Amino acid sequence: MLWRAGLRQEADCGSYFLPCGVVNLFRNKKIPFFCIFCLLAFSACEANQGLKDFWKDTKGYYFKYLNTPATFELTDTSVHPGYMLELGADMSVIDEELRQLTRVMDDSDRGPDEEWAAAVFRRFPWLAGLAILDGDGSVTARIPEYSLKEFDAQPLLQEDKKQRRSSLRAYVQQSPLGPEIYLAKPVYMGDELRAMVVAHFDLRALLALHRNAADVIVVASDTVLWPGIYDIDQTPIPRADWNNIVSGGVSGTLGNEHGVFYWCYSYFANLPIIYALPVEGDFPALPAQLEALDFAEAFAVPK
Repeated sequence: MLWRAGLRQEADCGSYFLPCGVVNLFRNKKIPFFCIFCLLAFSACEANQGLKDFWKDTKGYYFKYLNTPATFELTDTSVHPGYMLELGADMSVIDEELRQLTRVMDDSDRGPDEEWAAAVFRRFPWLAGLAILDGDGSVTARIPEYSLKEFDAQPLLQEDKKQRRSSLRAYVQQSPLGPEIYLAKPVYMGDELRAMVVAHFDLRALLALHRNAADVIVVASDTVLWPGIYDIDQTPIPRADWNNIVSGGVSGTLGNEHGVFYWCYSYFANLPIIYALPVEGDFPALPAQLEALDFAEAFAVPK
C-alpha cells in the first residue's frame, strides 16, 4: 500500500517516477505483460549498445591494421645518408615519367585512335612506338609501321598469376641494338582476351632527355637497361639474382672487390626496375658509354 501511495504521490506532484498508465497495469493485474515489455525494451537497449561497441571496435581495428591514417613525425631529427637522397633524386626523374605512362596506358582500353596516339607521342617523345594486338597476338595497327628493333609482344599474352588479368603487364626484350621495354593494357570481354594496347621504348631515349643519370645503373629483372658510366661486368649488378633480391626488401646494398652499390626499386606495371648507385670503392668506368645518349633519340618514334 505504501508503494502504491508513493507512486500516486509522484504522479500527483508531476515528477513521474513511473507513468500513470504503468500504475494502472498493476491495478488491473497486468504485471506479466508489463514485465515482458520491460524485458524487451531492456534487451533492445543492450543489443543497441552491443552493436555500438562492436562498430567502435571494428573501426579501431580497421584504422589500426588495414588503413592506418598518415601521420607526420615532426620530432624526427634523423639524417639520411647523402647517397640515399642522391639516388632518390636521380631515379625520380625516370620513375615519374614511367608512372605517367602507366596512367595513360591504364586508360587506353577506352578506345584508342589516331588522335589518342598523337597525344601520347607528344606527351612521351621518348616512346619507340604504339601497337594494337588482337586476342591471338596478331598486330592490327602499329605506329610506326617499322622500326630498327624487332617487334615482339608475344610474352605479354602470358597472364601474371600474381595480379588481375586486366592489369598492366610489362617485360623486357633483349636485342643486339639494346633492350626494349614493353608495356601492355589487356582488354577482356568476359574471360576472353579480345585486344591489347602496347607501348614500347628504349630507356636510353628517356635518359637522353635528362642527362643526369651517368652515375646510376638501371636494371629490370636479369637485364641491364642502362650501365651508366661503369664497366658493368666489373660491378656486382649483372650477376645478382634480382628477382629473389627484390622479394626480400625495397632497398639494400650489394658489393664486390671493387666496392659497394646502394640500390632500391619501384614497379613498372608488374616489372620491378632497380636503380643502383655506388657508395663505396672505385669501380672501373667506361666514359665512352655516355656517348650512346647522343644517339639515343634514334630509338624513339620518328619526329
